[in-house]
Amino acid sequence: MSPVDGIHEPGNAHEPAHENDPVARFFAQAREQVEPAATSDLGWQEVLRGKRTARRPTSWYTAVATAAAAVVALFAVWTWQQPMQQHGVTTGSVVTTGAANGLRTAQVKTPPQVSGAQQPSAVPRSFETWSLTNAGSGTLYDFGSSNCEQAVCVTLLRSSDNGNSWTAVHQFSNTDTSSATGSDIPQIQPSRALTQARFASPQAGYVFGGDLWVTHDRGASFTQMTHPGQSVLDVEIWQGDVVVVSADQCAQGTCAGPLYVSRIKASATTIVRPTATMTLPSPISAASAIVHGGTVNVQLTPTKSGVKAQALRLHGSSLVPLKPPAACNGTTLQALTVAARANNLLYAVCNAKQQQQNISYTVVRSTDSGSHWSVRSIGSLVVPRLGQLTLAAGDKSHLVVSMGGPRDPGGPTAATSVGSLQTSSNAGQTFSHVQSSPHLPAGGFDWVASPGGEEFYALSHQDPTYWSTDDNGVRWKAVDPTS
Repeated sequence: MSPVDGIHEPGNAHEPAHENDPVARFFAQAREQVEPAATSDLGWQEVLRGKRTARRPTSWYTAVATAAAAVVALFAVWTWQQPMQQHGVTTGSVVTTGAANGLRTAQVKTPPQVSGAQQPSAVPRSFETWSLTNAGSGTLYDFGSSNCEQAVCVTLLRSSDNGNSWTAVHQFSNTDTSSATGSDIPQIQPSRALTQARFASPQAGYVFGGDLWVTHDRGASFTQMTHPGQSVLDVEIWQGDVVVVSADQCAQGTCAGPLYVSRIKASATTIVRPTATMTLPSPISAASAIVHGGTVNVQLTPTKSGVKAQALRLHGSSLVPLKPPAACNGTTLQALTVAARANNLLYAVCNAKQQQQNISYTVVRSTDSGSHWSVRSIGSLVVPRLGQLTLAAGDKSHLVVSMGGPRDPGGPTAATSVGSLQTSSNAGQTFSHVQSSPHLPAGGFDWVASPGGEEFYALSHQDPTYWSTDDNGVRWKAVDPTS
């Protein structure tokens, strides 16, 4: 022992009474590291002077409490410097939640990345259209692919004159394009994929396809956006109201859920939490949002043939099934769409009946955002079996129907694309085939939509161009942004 009673001298053996006491052991080990210093009369005078100037003696229990607090503080510092690696959390990461077998589990997401501003350039000659969006004021954005250094580069084009001329404004790197090419492209893409674009205005918009990025400078730069779930399935916008549909447990073009619906403003840079969460009854191969006038609907496409599709409405924080009319004969609503220039007006199809290489549908309409439905026609709409049906409405009377996209593995495929694009001018009572030159794409059309008025757009992933009409589908033209 040292001259000062109660001080453990460095180099002495462990104190047996504290072998199982972690606090005592911590300080004992710290004392082991104290280097001995030579004493002198001057040194002892300094010690005694400090003792005399103390206001009050320190009790033994105060010392113990102080020591315990020091241990807690040191442990907190150690934890901050050395994260709990067994939990997979690394310093600087944003911890979000995912799902496994219906249970929420921890996932790790790195801080949002930024794809810096790029200068506009000429459209690559190899460009092919994947997605088209009308941002208003004559501005269109065309999102697709181009060849660069023996790879597929995801590229964004912009037109400021309604599609008459185009400029390349941004090219993305390090995206997953493994499922974005070919003749049969799944609608659910890998988590790093970018295949679709949606713009709220000429300045602000999103690109997505598993991942999600946002721009506020007309596509010059993009910032990666955090979101619920593993993969983003759809983004839709109506007058600054942005709806993001995402899901967990996604692989090979399907998602087992849960499903998340998030509602944000176009000025947002992140999604804090989903508006609604839903457990999926069965895996899905697609999910789309239908947004109009404050009403949000979601259309789910099941993975397996024979499993009913689901049409849902966002009600508060819940997703409520839409009830189809009796004419649907127990089948669910499909290809749900909103009339762009009419309030609360929805169209859908149901009661699909296979006719060898064709399928017929019942067309229904709702004038109160899906609360009640009326029948427009039964069996008048007959389309070739070329994949999935897409429906678009420019106003209360004019519809365009397309057929194509991912194929149904449970049945035959039509040998011709005749009838893959059809129009109606009487609210779905009758339909007419589009007769166009050049010929319709052999695989039909993956998507059709209307920004309102007499304009419609149609896309086929088997064709580098996109199709447009400005007279409700009477005359169509194929637009090649590279020309």
